[in-house]
Amino acid sequence: IVEWETKPHVIKEYVNEASKSIKSVGRRKDSEAEERARNSALQTLNAVVKEALEENASDIHIEVTRTKATLKYRVSGRLTKEQLRGRDSIQLMVAAALSAQSDDFNALFNEHQVDANTIDVDPITFVNRETNKTETRNIRLRIQKTPRHGGFRVTARLQDTCTAKQIPLESLGLDLDIELMMREAFKQPHGIILLSGPVGQGKT
Repeated sequence: IVEWETKPHVIKEYVNEASKSIKSVGRRKDSEAEERARNSALQTLNAVVKEALEENASDIHIEVTRTKATLKYRVSGRLTKEQLRGRDSIQLMVAAALSAQSDDFNALFNEHQVDANTIDVDPITFVNRETNKTETRNIRLRIQKTPRHGGFRVTARLQDTCTAKQIPLESLGLDLDIELMMREAFKQPHGIILLSGPVGQGKT
């Protein structure tokens, strides 16, 4: 105590070191909390994607209002019956999906802005309800978020990254006259071919 009274700079050094230690502990706790939040959000995302695969869905539709969140799947072009989900967990899931590379993904999230992202999720193992067999898929999500009054909407397209392949024209099941017309179009030096049709009916 006598030394500190005669040397005030010693006290200042101790106070500075203590302050640094406290801040370091605080940052570590914040980092651990963010990591837990991210893991929880990704677990929710994987569970939703797994359910979509089990339903053989092509898209996931999410609508968030001030008080709730609802989820639908698009199967064979039609939307399934909506499911009620927790608003906070769904918002956290969407925030993580849109800012997958950011440590402060939740702080960056703004439900009033248009946003989009494409991410690869962990391999998903599920039971195919049509074949009753267990499958594992590598899925890429193409996510689009748009604001709405009192909340936001999200559409996520599921793309299987392992099954993309070139398919011969003759195996597409086109009528013969249409196939011949397509082959003639391919011979042209320039131009454009438009493929149109309902959602989930095989345009891709």
